[in-house]
Amino acid sequence: MKKRGISKLAQANDGRNLKVALVIMMLLVGSAIAVYNADSLYLAGEKSLTSQLPSTITPNATNTLMLMTTDGTGEPVADEIYTISLIQGNDTLMEMQGRTDSRGFAAPSITVPMFEGEAQLRIEAGEQVLERTVAPLATSHIFLTTDKPIYQPGQTVHARVLVIRGDSVAEGSKAVFEVKTPEGDLVLRKDTLLNEFGVASFDYPLSDQLPLGNYEMKVTVDGQEAVRNVKVDEYVLPRFEINVGDMKAWYTSSETIDGYILAKYFFGQRVVGTADLEINLFTGDEWVTIQEFDERNLVDGVYEFYVDSYELSREVRQQFTGDSPDSVLLEFNFTVTDTGDHTE
Repeated sequence: MKKRGISKLAQANDGRNLKVALVIMMLLVGSAIAVYNADSLYLAGEKSLTSQLPSTITPNATNTLMLMTTDGTGEPVADEIYTISLIQGNDTLMEMQGRTDSRGFAAPSITVPMFEGEAQLRIEAGEQVLERTVAPLATSHIFLTTDKPIYQPGQTVHARVLVIRGDSVAEGSKAVFEVKTPEGDLVLRKDTLLNEFGVASFDYPLSDQLPLGNYEMKVTVDGQEAVRNVKVDEYVLPRFEINVGDMKAWYTSSETIDGYILAKYFFGQRVVGTADLEINLFTGDEWVTIQEFDERNLVDGVYEFYVDSYELSREVRQQFTGDSPDSVLLEFNFTVTDTGDHTE
């Protein structure tokens, strides 16, 4: 009897223990669900900021960044305020604010001033901060020109430089002009400031005793250089003149460039001889020949030419890495040789 009672009691206790165990398990499972739900709510409350920051930035030009804000589940956070700034040391060079769109996306355009060395590009949205060290990307285009390609001893060289930096001109920058002889000796160094149009001029009187040959003229602006060679020689006066017709100062990339030249002696007779054409492109640092046309006979002193716009655009693009500039400077050099082997 006692044994049987003990047995039933044990069964009853086992049953209570089983119920208790089930209750405990249910509580544990319920606790786990509560913790899981709490974590989900916590993560959903977090925000993430994503952007691919560049390593270089172009001063005085339009730079476009892209950024996206999301919550912990990856859903976009719309109308989120963000701040973009460029900081160098204790100075804030640029700062702007904006808001993300309905997709949590933004593609702001920023313009930063000229700076040297490195700076910190920073994007902030809520408590999220992204930062990267950036360096200025030099994009100045320096155009150095002279009034003539050839000079006689004793004449004065008139030179001019135009500097375009990004979307504007390089007003107020210092331009350093240098002139070297054919032997490489420095005979002139002059500093001047670019005016409000990004232009500076200088004159260099040639001595009667200077050696003949090619002189190197160089200008340096903000660490970038442009070089042009001019010839000093005892040349004779030209025997004939060359006039260019049917050409415009500006062309679009889709326009055909055609025209003609007319070569005439100064006493009025048209030149009998040959002519050719060379097209040069200014890359920002130097002049590069991109097209050459075969020499042809003049027809009653006239040389007609036609330039294929597609081929010319292709040649221009090959001279630039990355995106080609919106506009370029082309130089058309015509050479005429008469039957007396005199060339202009």
